[in-house]
Amino acid sequence: MDKKLLTIYAVFLEDPDNPDYDGTRLTEEEINEIEQHLNNSDDTRRELQVVRAELRTLINTFEKEGFAGISTHPVLQKSQIKSRSLTYLQGPGARKAIFAIAAAVVFTFTSLFYLTDRTQPNITLYDNYFDIYPNLIPLSRGDESNLQLQHAMVEYEQGSYSKTLEMLYVILAAEPNNIPAHFYSGIVNLVKGHPEPAIVHFQKTIAGENRRFLRPAQWYLGLAYMKNGAIPSAKHSFELIVSKNVEYKQQSQEILNSLDQFSSVESP
Repeated sequence: MDKKLLTIYAVFLEDPDNPDYDGTRLTEEEINEIEQHLNNSDDTRRELQVVRAELRTLINTFEKEGFAGISTHPVLQKSQIKSRSLTYLQGPGARKAIFAIAAAVVFTFTSLFYLTDRTQPNITLYDNYFDIYPNLIPLSRGDESNLQLQHAMVEYEQGSYSKTLEMLYVILAAEPNNIPAHFYSGIVNLVKGHPEPAIVHFQKTIAGENRRFLRPAQWYLGLAYMKNGAIPSAKHSFELIVSKNVEYKQQSQEILNSLDQFSSVESP
């Protein structure tokens, strides 16, 4: 989503009575579009939280210390906004001006740091490396739970992920230690954009006695951590794969190299 538009929306939320802070008022259509996007995107909601937190910090600093306080903000120093321009912004329009300045600083912050140091590792890398795991459940006669699993995987192969998850959870309700059901529940949750339950299912897969899905579960656990923004945990998972010289070693090392590159970016 356009970060400037998201920043303007954050200012609107913080100061709804004076949204036209820089001569650009959000239309009702734009607000509806943003809110619809927020309802459908966990990542955008996290971005908005970061933008609003930084905006509040700047506004609180202004209220306590005036413009002299925010003039030393490290991102402001890096941006094209000159701190000397703050010294003559006084009087009744000062509070309105702070929203314009704070929004500009926040926009620079999100562009230079948040998108580079956080969004790219847990979004761009995830998108580059995530693939849906193939169905490895053999078609064979067996007990009732095995037949249920086969039926669930038919839905899986057809892309009916909500139905797949529903069927897998029926299996897990009866057999909490069914490792294939846990593994594929993790995959489907990732497909549906729900990394937190996916993490739980992959952890149970790894802890289980059935070792068939151990290595892919370790890989997808790292991806799930990355998708969820838990970068240290993701790195630990990928480091385990690399240290054991097993399947997914090359991909894990590539991600670790990228994460190290991101973490070397100067923090604000």
